[in-house]
Amino acid sequence: MYLDNRFFLMWLAPVVASFFSVDRLTGGWFYLGGFPIKVAFYGFAFFYLCYLASSLLKSARWVEGIKNTLTGLSLFFAFVHFYLAHYFEMRFTPSIMDTIFATSLEETQEFFSNMVLPHLPLILGYVFVCCLLVFLLPFRWAINPRQNKWILACLGLVFCLHTARAFYLFGPKTVLKDPNIPQQVMPIVREFVMFASSLYHRTQISAMISSFKQPLPKGYLTVESNSVPNVVLIVGESASKNFMGVYGYPVPNTPFLSSLVERERDRKIYLSLRM
Repeated sequence: MYLDNRFFLMWLAPVVASFFSVDRLTGGWFYLGGFPIKVAFYGFAFFYLCYLASSLLKSARWVEGIKNTLTGLSLFFAFVHFYLAHYFEMRFTPSIMDTIFATSLEETQEFFSNMVLPHLPLILGYVFVCCLLVFLLPFRWAINPRQNKWILACLGLVFCLHTARAFYLFGPKTVLKDPNIPQQVMPIVREFVMFASSLYHRTQISAMISSFKQPLPKGYLTVESNSVPNVVLIVGESASKNFMGVYGYPVPNTPFLSSLVERERDRKIYLSLRM
């Protein structure tokens, strides 16, 4: 078994992106460095176990395919995490996945033309640096069986210490595992968990919509004389000004607020002319 330049690239890319994440402010080990440290440890453990499992395969083509797939996914997801955190101060969450699935083609085109294309030099530079590290800087670190045992023992020890700390702080529900690990800090695994969660939500929403289409029983509008009227409360949660037309987003999705701003601007101009 050996660790090559792809291993260190796919491991370090999520770690670098984690320094831009809003989760780095949530504390933990060494306060501001807690989140990147968790991403570094659990990312190393995940990719190391993947390399260890791939070394058991006899087909070199399968081994190379697994490593290339892991590298591509890790680099892509790391850049998405960086992009969302740096430019929008947002986490890559199942809600983002739900938004992507629900976005129309027109909105996708508007987003790419206004939010992605202006940063195209950054994207091309990122791809260039990654290709440079993969193809022009060959590196191999051979791991003998004794070193492999030591690495696995160290990973197991740190995991046990982290689990014991979680048990001390948050109770017995984290004795075997911290449920936030695969959802927040483990590269590639967290993205697939988000994808599965988003698909589950879409299934629930589809079932809910289909239930709405079912015929209602007779007399469902009957209201008792002593009952209070129904009140419908509509709450817009997780709204961001980066995607609101009133703050400059090119899609006119806030016509009422935009009209208020225009009327206020016209009022100020009128008052200035009268003076």
